[in-house]
Amino acid sequence: MQLYFQTVNTSVKYIYEVANVDKPDVFSMLLELLEFKFKKDLENAIKSSRTDNDFIKEEKSKYTYIQEYIDCLIETEDTEKIEELIYMGTGRYYTKKIFLDYNIPQLTDNHRKEVLVFFLNLLSRNKSYIFFAIDELEKIYEKSKARFRNFLTTFRELIDLSSQIKGHYFISAMVTSVTHFNNALEENPAFYSRIKKDIL
Repeated sequence: MQLYFQTVNTSVKYIYEVANVDKPDVFSMLLELLEFKFKKDLENAIKSSRTDNDFIKEEKSKYTYIQEYIDCLIETEDTEKIEELIYMGTGRYYTKKIFLDYNIPQLTDNHRKEVLVFFLNLLSRNKSYIFFAIDELEKIYEKSKARFRNFLTTFRELIDLSSQIKGHYFISAMVTSVTHFNNALEENPAFYSRIKKDIL
């Protein structure tokens, strides 16, 4: 897949990662990948979106919690401050003080779900698309069933938000027996009901 996108469609970046057992939250996982691998792309997308009032207005209308964060991000011109604001969005910077410095409400993990959608839409507006491939989900299940349930819940929430996300793709893999796989999915029936038609 990586070779295909490198040679056939260079606007798509293929990102392969093994599931992080210490971060069983798909939103945190994807935000961390954006921070480490796409920070420069995000900075460029933020700068290029400043003149696109329709895009910003449409994006802000989708969100409950992050409208002031979006305004601050778009209006800030200093590159170092943009980087800080990206880190505040991904969760690397989370103290109350830094949010007070920017005079915006503190973001929680729940708010960062909206940040992920916004960041992905910023990238796609700038014709930068990501194919996320998360492998070895069984590692989370083997570590803890409670963690796996939490991961599937956040995965279901991402699926529910996917209609708001433009131009990206997410695939994941779990290596296990059919019985073990079915038992694992029974940990979260709401998740299973959403993905059963897409299972290979």
